[in-house]
Amino acid sequence: MKAVGYFRQPAGQRGGNSLSRQNRGFLDYCESQGYEVAATFSEDSEGEAAPAFAQLVEYLKRPEKGFVVVVAQAPAVLGDDANTAAARYLQIESLGGRVQFTSREGDALILTKGVAIEGTAVLAREASATLERLGVPPPAVERARRYIFEPGISVVRDALTACDALSTAGGVHAMHDPTEGGLATALYEMAEASGLGVTVRAEAITVLPETQAICAAASLEPLGLLASGALLIAVAQRDCETVLAALRDGGIEASRIGSMAKREVGVIMGEHAGSLKVPRFARDEVARFLASQ
Repeated sequence: MKAVGYFRQPAGQRGGNSLSRQNRGFLDYCESQGYEVAATFSEDSEGEAAPAFAQLVEYLKRPEKGFVVVVAQAPAVLGDDANTAAARYLQIESLGGRVQFTSREGDALILTKGVAIEGTAVLAREASATLERLGVPPPAVERARRYIFEPGISVVRDALTACDALSTAGGVHAMHDPTEGGLATALYEMAEASGLGVTVRAEAITVLPETQAICAAASLEPLGLLASGALLIAVAQRDCETVLAALRDGGIEASRIGSMAKREVGVIMGEHAGSLKVPRFARDEVARFLASQ
């Protein structure tokens, strides 16, 4: 896997967080994870201008780049305030990169809103008649259609809230917004990007009511359904309740669904040897269902 490093000295951290130290940490991290160093981008000056970040964006736009992990020491490296850090994180992810703030074994894994917002809305909009024939009540189909707006598929506020909650603490260690392939695919992507394993508790994952109804009627697996609108957040165990409280105070439902674990554990439902692996989906459940119609 290829990795790209982004280095910048956050305001108020001059000296102790030097560019050379960030670069050394990036190289050590890549060596420990077996990543190929593809490129590095370093901001040589202070202020709001970020020419190196602009160069990183152009690099990510190249079609030949393949799958890339963008490694930064902490969210503060992306921006001195939560708004800038979250916006740059989301910009990187929108270009197909995976932002990695060096997650650690034992980190708590938080899921906002639940699953599967966009997939549920798409099915209700594209196959409403079929769903009703399968027994989904029309009012439920209509509610599902509105998922695109409420809860909505943007995770900007989720990311801003999490970054802001830990702006003076240890910071967010990783974030990822599940899309095609659902939450299950996103968990595998987080594990791959971090070089760790993931343990999740099935009962802690919020499956939205209309998602449950549609999936039950159409024989679909919620974990494999297009999941835009949710955000996965990895933070230190000690910071988990702080982030959860901030999200809830902001009107964003969230719950801790698991932890980052040793790589050998894999991506499993449960916390012990012999636990079931999280299922993999070769094709998003939405695409599979619509193709069968």
